[in-house]
Amino acid sequence: MVIRQFKVGIVGWHTVCERNFGNTLDGFNDDSKRIRAQMPVISKFYGIIIRMLFARALTARFHATYGETELVVRISPVSIIQGDAPARVRSLVLEWAKQHQAELLQDWDRCARAEVPMPITPLS
Repeated sequence: MVIRQFKVGIVGWHTVCERNFGNTLDGFNDDSKRIRAQMPVISKFYGIIIRMLFARALTARFHATYGETELVVRISPVSIIQGDAPARVRSLVLEWAKQHQAELLQDWDRCARAEVPMPITPLS
């Protein structure tokens, strides 16, 4: 297994397992788009895409994107850490996260072991 690190602005060093994501970090100019492209999708609902990227130095979290907006959401306790999105999107993401908190924490642990996170049932 090959572990690869890359620096992303103020976020710091993130670890990505090439076994899971391949060597596709080259060719992107915008750091945020490049990072988002490397994060595995764990759920999709109502146009919202939920992704997770493990970073040892950070608390358990996931990213929710909707169009050009993005939220970073802490898993325990469930809360928005940063980002902006329409109020309806924020409430849907928080509702989904509360329903699937245990699964999200299991996925975070999988990422910590350089394993691919499991898909999580979308909000219905």
